[in-house]
Amino acid sequence: MSESGSNLLFRELPPHLQFSSEEKRNLKSFARRAASRVLSGRSFTCVISDEKELRQLNQGFLGHDYATDVLSFPVAE
Repeated sequence: MSESGSNLLFRELPPHLQFSSEEKRNLKSFARRAASRVLSGRSFTCVISDEKELRQLNQGFLGHDYATDVLSFPVAE
């Protein structure tokens, strides 16, 4: 998805967490609608990943050594 600078990225996930093509289309559609309603044209990136990558991102950006459900960052002006 890349309308208005927004992205929805699906990383490699274990087989039991894989999304079907239809599920990916539904998630992308939801993300487009959410971005248009909430972000007023600003861009965002959403990454769907596994616990290992979320733990690495949380450690790298915030210094917390654990996985988390959501990481969010303010938009740079």
